[in-house]
Amino acid sequence: MESLLEARAAELQRRLADRGIDLLLLTDPDSIYYVSAYWGDLGVEFGRPSILAVPSAGDLTLITPLMESEMAGAMTWVSDIRTYVDGIGGEWTDPLGDIVAGRDTAAIAVERTRIPALVSKYLREALGRADLADGSGVLADMRMIKSAREIEMIRQAGRVAVAMGEAGRDAIGEGVPEFEVSLACIAGGTRKAAEIIGAEDAASLMSPMIHNLQVLQSGHFTHMVHLHPRVKTLERYDPVYMCFCPIAHFKQFKLGFDREYFVGAVREEHARVYETAIAAQRAAVDAMRPGVTA
Repeated sequence: MESLLEARAAELQRRLADRGIDLLLLTDPDSIYYVSAYWGDLGVEFGRPSILAVPSAGDLTLITPLMESEMAGAMTWVSDIRTYVDGIGGEWTDPLGDIVAGRDTAAIAVERTRIPALVSKYLREALGRADLADGSGVLADMRMIKSAREIEMIRQAGRVAVAMGEAGRDAIGEGVPEFEVSLACIAGGTRKAAEIIGAEDAASLMSPMIHNLQVLQSGHFTHMVHLHPRVKTLERYDPVYMCFCPIAHFKQFKLGFDREYFVGAVREEHARVYETAIAAQRAAVDAMRPGVTA
């Protein structure tokens, strides 16, 4: 994994040089993980951002809170880890200021749509620029082509997602509260993730825990698109709609999908609407081929 990430970083640096970007500052947790394998718990919501500085040449630098530095060192191949402590000096702005100092400010880029306002405000002031260059497209282009290892991880994420869906389906029943169905989804995904991680590397620092708040509605509340699981109990004939977009993730691969089931049986009206939707979807899929106008 380490050699894969080092090669990925080298390719990113080559692309930065080709585009005249001297330094790319990564602030999105997924982007930091993609290049460094580091995934921390703290974030800008705690006033403690992690930042990965990727120069077009030379060593990468990871800026992270001191309290997570030991964990970061065990996770990442990046050797230059610079830390900060709450309430001491300028905190994270001190190491970041050292990195950007003396560089051509016009050649410093950020992930414009992903950078926290706290960090972008500091950079605009430190660099004397009202508008920061956007370098997120460089990384996005790289991610369009997956390596064999990434494809395998995507398959693993799919296995975790399937386990979540099946666990939720099996938990559905008359008298079952909505939140119990969601708990079953989370437990099913976590157990599958633990099985995969355990088979690969039981000493891994990666947690199998599936988390975040699921979208789930039942009965006549299914029209409320993003309602969350409640204490409401399921009744016979209830449609149960589950969206896994907020919680289906594994090794930072996120999957978006939905499933709907009916409790015990389905009413004729519901079946007719459901079958109509499936027929429409089939017709659309059957029409998809090269040369067809959307």
